Amino acid sequence: MVSKIKKAIKKILGLASSEKLVGWHGNYATWQDAEKLCEGYNANHILEKVLNATLQVKNGQACYERDSILFYTLDYNLGLISVIQKAYIETNKKLKIVDFGGALGSCYFQNKKMLNDIPFEWYIIEQDHYVKKGQEFLEDSQLKFVSNFEEITDCDIILFSSVLHYLPNPWKIIEEAIKQKAKYIFIDRTSFIDDQKELITIQYTPAQIYEATYPCRFFNENQFLKAFKKYDCIANVQSTIEREYHSNEGKRLYWKGFLLKHRN
Repeated sequence: MVSKIKKAIKKILGLASSEKLVGWHGNYATWQDAEKLCEGYNANHILEKVLNATLQVKNGQACYERDSILFYTLDYNLGLISVIQKAYIETNKKLKIVDFGGALGSCYFQNKKMLNDIPFEWYIIEQDHYVKKGQEFLEDSQLKFVSNFEEITDCDIILFSSVLHYLPNPWKIIEEAIKQKAKYIFIDRTSFIDDQKELITIQYTPAQIYEATYPCRFFNENQFLKAFKKYDCIANVQSTIEREYHSNEGKRLYWKGFLLKHRN
């Protein structure tokens, strides 16, 4: 019933169905305006597809997965790996890495082979239904699944990879992350707009990934960085998304990341 209502609203607003759209479309006044037209991440078929792909990675049938798509050649995130190595050299202790919105371990499985010489625990903060599947099928002495920052203490590195722009209130999550006082915050593949005002839009995923629509935020870069109080930006992180996009109003859309260090 809910799905039929959303399709009816789309029709009234003159929007095509998600099967005919790919990419980012629309400009909405509030997150809630965009959200009521979307299916979101809660759909069970998305979780099942991600779980199936991740289990294939765990069993050695693929190198890693992203958004349920399997990759069969190694492609390490060398920027993240270098930060983890740097933190280990500086602390000389077992690291605690927090991966906010890390699905079922996409980034963990992608990079773990390059981290064999470094002792660490990798905590993924996710939605409850992801946490449940992760704990049941994937958790071990190194990989852990939790629901929020409150379940973690004394972390060394916080990772935000392609997640903050999908949150209804990213500023609250940023505040919670800052309270952890992690030495480094690594931000990767985050969306921005070349404009003074942020853009709230809807992302339509390609059918070969899975059928879904999400609210999506394009941040103003300066406002975004100002939110990380007590942290200094010590490096920019190049995005793997190289194609140039523009909003309906012609503003440049781009993806970028940052390495932030706590100001001791």
